[in-house]
Amino acid sequence: MLVRALLALIPKLIVQAGGGFAGTSAQRLASQGQSRVPARHPQLVPGQDHDERQPAMSAWRRARSRRSLGSLAAITALACCALSGCSHSVLVNDPSVTKDTIVCAAVSSVDRLVITRSSAKSARFTFPAEITVTEPRRVRDMARALCALPVMPSGTFHCPPEFAISYRLIFAVGERTLKPVIVLPSGCQEVYGLGRVRWVALSPGFWPIMGATMGIPHPRYATLRGPIT
Repeated sequence: MLVRALLALIPKLIVQAGGGFAGTSAQRLASQGQSRVPARHPQLVPGQDHDERQPAMSAWRRARSRRSLGSLAAITALACCALSGCSHSVLVNDPSVTKDTIVCAAVSSVDRLVITRSSAKSARFTFPAEITVTEPRRVRDMARALCALPVMPSGTFHCPPEFAISYRLIFAVGERTLKPVIVLPSGCQEVYGLGRVRWVALSPGFWPIMGATMGIPHPRYATLRGPIT
């Protein structure tokens, strides 16, 4: 409805923008005795002759035309924004998006991701220790998967052994980086940096999504956890 209303205003503004030019043409025709379009101008001042009025009227028409064209440009921009979506550009320019912003507050706007693995030197993996993802769709899929993880409940847990392996995920909106996310693929598989601590132990489908985001062919949990020695 909003887009339809904005687009409906464009023809009216075009007519208004042309009013100043139409008035100028009408004035010229009237001076030649061929008036076909009534001239549009502000109220005439009594006692002021035609020669004195002409410059003021022309300036008034130009100003009116500029205002109409400016309104037309603004309405057109709003219509295009409504059609294509403005959330990304708004967040890119939003000063509230800082290094402390949690990715879950900008899932639909993140467009870049750097994943860095920390592990013991003896551990061997089939993929690089640092991977940069610049395809927005894959970056947002990763963000959604993280934010869909359940919050880790309180209590005592008996988790598998924890190894010195972790993944640091840095999301970005344009040039602005968000709060880092730390994913531990061993032990209770906790995730930090999303507000409350979350965990992956009960969400096995998370690891294939993370591996696909990194461009790893046929990723599994064991691929990201690495070899156990």
